[in-house]
Amino acid sequence: MDTVLITGASSGYGRQTALYFHDRGWKVIATMRTPRPDLFPESERLRVLGLDVTRPESIAAAVEAAGPVDVLVNNAGIPAIGVFEGTPMSRVREVFETNTFGVMATTQAVLPGFRERGSGVVVNVTSSVVLGHMPLSALYKASKMAVEGFTASLALELAPFGVRARTVQPGACLTTNFAQRATGGTPPDALVPAPYAAWAGGRWPTSRRRSCSPPRRMSPRRCGAPRTTPPGNCASRPGPTRCGSPRPGDTTNGPDQRGPGRSWWQNRQSRSGTGLPTASMARRTGTLTSTAKPITKKISREMIAER
Repeated sequence: MDTVLITGASSGYGRQTALYFHDRGWKVIATMRTPRPDLFPESERLRVLGLDVTRPESIAAAVEAAGPVDVLVNNAGIPAIGVFEGTPMSRVREVFETNTFGVMATTQAVLPGFRERGSGVVVNVTSSVVLGHMPLSALYKASKMAVEGFTASLALELAPFGVRARTVQPGACLTTNFAQRATGGTPPDALVPAPYAAWAGGRWPTSRRRSCSPPRRMSPRRCGAPRTTPPGNCASRPGPTRCGSPRPGDTTNGPDQRGPGRSWWQNRQSRSGTGLPTASMARRTGTLTSTAKPITKKISREMIAER
């Protein structure tokens, strides 16, 4: 029976990933800073362990308690939003300790076992923010881009031993109150220096829960369409939806369709060189909903099921 160890499994993608693999017969080690067995069904194939990825002794204890694992999903992370000039360096270090160094430390702890057995998969969950440029995300993006570079080089080092390393870049998970957690309870005004206030006012994210289903009436810019597009329902208008999912037969979003008449969102898709939505995993995983299930399918289908 294959075993998967998942960090940050108390909510969002981590919890849904744990449930997804448990439902499919895997043995699941769901870890989180404060263990909460009540989040999961009782099962002999599912264990909940305490794990703080910023503490080496916690990592060592969790890996020892888990025993041999076949897959590590590094999902634990903390969000960060704000103008970088107004971000204390203590906050910068806090974000990197979890999002970057925590990923490296947890990965390093399982690699000896993977290498000795000649198999294993490391899946590092980053963010769609690495696929394009977004304001107010310099710190968060930097911590995730570091993981992208780390994983790319790590994969080359591990390949001779039959061990694989991959990343997944999901879009927003609307069940984790990202915007509220990203500020750490600090009022937005305190995170935006006065000279940036006017510019940042229209860009500050909210914690309102929205999804692409059912369709809603939104402004053209919210849907990623050019400003000249008349307002209307996202589901009935040509072009990408709010989640960036192209319509069937839509040929306006390919990598060769770039220009000043397109929105920043559409141009960002073109710069990715793939024509894929850059703020969601819509084309690769289906429309992202607040249940966070599509990302678990991608982890299974494209990275783990190949084993």
